[in-house]
This record gives sequence, structure tokens and C-alpha cells, in this order.
Amino acid sequence: MGMKGVSPLGVLALLIVGLLAIAALAAYVQLAVPTVPVEYEGEFDDVYLATKGPFYSDFSEVADANISGDTLTATYATLIPLNATDNPAVNSRDYVLALAIDIDGAVKNMEISGKLGNGVASTGDPANDFVIKSVQLWTHEDNPTLKADLTKYIEDQIEIDAETGPLEKDTYVLEIVFHSKVISPDFTTGDDLMQLELELDTDGDVDTAQITIESA
Repeated sequence: MGMKGVSPLGVLALLIVGLLAIAALAAYVQLAVPTVPVEYEGEFDDVYLATKGPFYSDFSEVADANISGDTLTATYATLIPLNATDNPAVNSRDYVLALAIDIDGAVKNMEISGKLGNGVASTGDPANDFVIKSVQLWTHEDNPTLKADLTKYIEDQIEIDAETGPLEKDTYVLEIVFHSKVISPDFTTGDDLMQLELELDTDGDVDTAQITIESA
């Protein structure tokens, strides 16, 4: 059957109808393709002091990261004792802790919580002698990218309770800046500044990290 007797406008209308039908079919096929759900099975693989690019720490590693069951633990101490009597320079200055956190798969969320003075201290008084100045999450690379500025989640300058949202498999840097006031009384070696806890929302096994931050 030919197109004899069909006007140009009729031909144009048939073309438009045909194109619309093709577009509708393509949309249907696209919708029919099932969405592959993201599998959140990441877990903590390691924690250590970040060294790439601009990162540095005013802390040293006391105990290597250790995994037992579903929990990773590690301890970091200030480079100098928090003893203002012997060294007044410990007062009124920043103490930076840049933790490289290796997560070996995707996770729904990482919760970060800690409070100055929530650890064990025989003489030190971290809740009165320190404040939490800033908390940020970065990529661990020579030219790092800021993933989340969590500073707004600092409460009363002494507590952090924050969530990062979804994270892909990668190594991230949790950078916490503490600031000292006038330290009095002096800290005893091993006195805690904070017990920091990281909790992953994941189906993976090692979903908790407990980090002890203490005085040299």
C-alpha cells in the first residue's frame, strides 16, 4: 500500500507518532531493567596516623591497631607530656590528630562519638582543660578532598556526635583538632583525653573502632 493521496502534514504526523512510540518503548525497557541494590558489607581494615599530603599529627602511636572479634582498637598519645609545670608551652595550643581509616567496602554510614574526659585519668582534667576545635573527614591523598565538615556537630566544645552518611571503599582521614587552655592540674602519663568510638552501619563484621587518645 503506497502513500498516494496522503498529504505532507499526514506524513509528518505519522513520523511524529512513530518517534513517540519508539521513545515510549525505550522508556519502558529502561524501567523494566531491575535496579541492582548496593551491598553495604564494608568493615574496618586498619587505622593509623595519616601522612600523605598536608596531614600530620601531634600524637604518636602507642599500640598498633588490633582487631578482635568485631572491634578494632588503637591508642595514640601526645608527642609531649601534658605537664604545664615542666613545660608551659603545652598551654593554649592546638593538638592535631589525623587518623587514616581504611574501610574495605561500602557502608551506609559511620557514626563518630567521643567526649573529653570520658576515659580514665588519674590527675588530668580534659573536660576543663581542652576543647574540641574542629572535626573533618577527608580523603587520604596528596591533594585531599573534604568529604564532610563535622565541626557543627561538636557539642559544648567537649563532645562530638556525628554521622558521615554513605561511604565507599577507601581510606579516609578523620582530622580532629583539640585546643588546650591552661592545663591544671598536670596530666599523668597515660591519662586519657578521650575515648573515641567509630561505628559503621554495615553487614560487614568489623563494624566498631575504639580509639584511646591519651597524654604521653
